[in-house]
Amino acid sequence: MRISHRIMTLVIGIGLLAAAAPAEPFEPLFQAVNVNGSCMVQPPGAEDIAPVEEGKAYPYGSRLKTGEDASLDILFSKGNTCSVGAATRLTVDEDAENPENKLVLLEDGKLAFAFADGFREHNGLNVQTLCAGIEVLEDSAFRLETMTEGDLNLVAIMCDDVGLKVTGPEFVVPLLDGEDYLSVACSTDKTFARLKNIQGEYTVDVIDSEGNPRIVELAAGATIKIWQKASETEDALIVTILITDANNTLQEAINYRKDMEGAIQVAAAAREAEAPAEEEPEIEEDGEEPGTAPPAPPTTTSLQGEPPPPPPAQPQALPSGGRPSPDIPTPTPFLRSRP
Repeated sequence: MRISHRIMTLVIGIGLLAAAAPAEPFEPLFQAVNVNGSCMVQPPGAEDIAPVEEGKAYPYGSRLKTGEDASLDILFSKGNTCSVGAATRLTVDEDAENPENKLVLLEDGKLAFAFADGFREHNGLNVQTLCAGIEVLEDSAFRLETMTEGDLNLVAIMCDDVGLKVTGPEFVVPLLDGEDYLSVACSTDKTFARLKNIQGEYTVDVIDSEGNPRIVELAAGATIKIWQKASETEDALIVTILITDANNTLQEAINYRKDMEGAIQVAAAAREAEAPAEEEPEIEEDGEEPGTAPPAPPTTTSLQGEPPPPPPAQPQALPSGGRPSPDIPTPTPFLRSRP
């Protein structure tokens, strides 16, 4: 009986230690697992692409592409994964100065992330899309899907847990959590951007007409549209922001001017007393396709060559025509994060 009791005590102790074990840091190489269908990889420095091999480890900086009916999982370390859906192109990279911080550059397609408890103790991860950067703040599970609508690029950000920060041209969403769902659309040169709250309640940080931080409570169905246009002297940008409710009724119009090279830090200004914001990670051109290149500097015209609309004197219903602002349907789950 004493031996059995000691064995039982030992087993319980081992279980408690395992439960208390900290999250593991990301491995020096990421591993491709659960490879299904046509999946291709181009490691950094390689001239040719090759089929992804099941269980093989690849260096950061590798570019991946899945076929129409293909998929794979990226294993950063135990419990930290990224599921790659069909018809997806991405680069899995890392910060050259701080290799603990990983960067996923999503050109197009579908991704689902899941992280172990406490993974931020050793690791960091950012996802860069054409329209927005996503920073993982806490142990989180979330999904991304890109699409195009006319001449707009769009990324749908679906949060399954807590802890995402979204940064884009002239806006910051400090926190998405729970089951929040946000769509961000933009023109290729980022002179036009549109945020729409598909589900949940969260805030968006912008700058008001007086140059002060403005925190917008974005309810479900509400949108924020942002235009940028070069001034006549081309030494500054004129920014126009329209905030509408779920009925497409204008709630607020904002106009301000900023230096052409002045990088606005709206989240840091809006939440200086709470927590300083971090800069959005920059996307680097991989030299293969234009979809991964950084956007060109803003030109003197906005989307479709139209000037930003002047702010109305009072709130009014906006016409349904003009700039595209289609409803984004609630998508069916394309991937589920693996446990």
